[in-house]
Amino acid sequence: MMICFIDGIGLNSFQTSIQWSRMMPDKTGKINFEAVKFYNAVIDELINSGILPIVNLYQSDIPMWAQKIGG
Repeated sequence: MMICFIDGIGLNSFQTSIQWSRMMPDKTGKINFEAVKFYNAVIDELINSGILPIVNLYQSDIPMWAQKIGG
């Protein structure tokens, strides 16, 4: 995973975004639990490496279904 690289260069924080199109791929509201597991694993690995995760919940990547109903 990418964490070993980040840990090796001495960073103490890491900013990342959650891609909502992966988390909720359609307008049914059904959650993609594989995506949840992925983001949990990334965050857990950062914390376990002593790196503060800074999570951006909206980074201009809104699913098309959400954009069509007003964003």
